[in-house]
Amino acid sequence: MTFIPKQFGPEYPRELGATVAKYRNKAKDSIFALSKAERNAWADAIEKSILAKQRSALLGQGSPPARPRPIGDALREQLRNALLAYPAKVRRERTPEAWQEMYDHAMKQKHQQQSEMQEAA
Repeated sequence: MTFIPKQFGPEYPRELGATVAKYRNKAKDSIFALSKAERNAWADAIEKSILAKQRSALLGQGSPPARPRPIGDALREQLRNALLAYPAKVRRERTPEAWQEMYDHAMKQKHQQQSEMQEAA
């Protein structure tokens, strides 16, 4: 995917369709060469194209799902699955030394609490 240089705003892909390309060519020198209505139409075309790209990425390279559902549901499910998988990922990445350090720290805290309770009694 090719991107426009990030000189004055966010980057967005060049492959956004004919409508976006038409307005991009019209505004080569300045965006203010376009009328307000044309700028709004260009912005709408960019938004629709990017949403279509996001939808196709979430739903598997453009293949329609068995049951159509809103994009928000697919995104929520994807985020939920990532959050549920994160603790296992963190545990797998810990080294035995890190586990031992965590255990030693927990035992030190436990002994401190026990000694404080005995002193208070």
